[in-house]
Amino acid sequence: MNNITLLVAMAVAALSGYFVGSYSGRDAKEALATAQIAARHAQDEHENTVKLLNERIGKLDSEYAEEKKDNTAHFRKQQQKWADLLASRDRRIVELSGMNNATAAEISRLRTSLQDMPLSAERKQTEQRIADLEKAFTAQQTQIAGLECSKIPVANEMLSKLKGDAL
Repeated sequence: MNNITLLVAMAVAALSGYFVGSYSGRDAKEALATAQIAARHAQDEHENTVKLLNERIGKLDSEYAEEKKDNTAHFRKQQQKWADLLASRDRRIVELSGMNNATAAEISRLRTSLQDMPLSAERKQTEQRIADLEKAFTAQQTQIAGLECSKIPVANEMLSKLKGDAL
């Protein structure tokens, strides 16, 4: 009888082991299937994210290239404008120097003619003309000096103050 009880107990244990084992195995299989589905979704999301990022990088690269091209063109235009400005400055210096020489010669001529002139309305007009020419002469010299000054390099610390950084 002990053997029969032992056999029955073993049969019950085997059946319960089979059902319990298959039940827990089924949970593991379901968990694995759920994990595989989640992994596929995560992989799809990853691929989509990488695709979107690559598209964004490509767009940023093309925007950067376009902006760089525009900046280069703008810089070249600025360089040309600067070269034109410097050339016109030099032409203006030559022009003002010529005018200044002519003004000085006119002042000298009028002063010479003034020495022989008696006191009269004509003498006063000549003196007024000399005063006007001296003002013009001084203005021309100031303009020439200012334009000549623009040829001298300026220290970076002064330029930064002019930009408003340190004022």
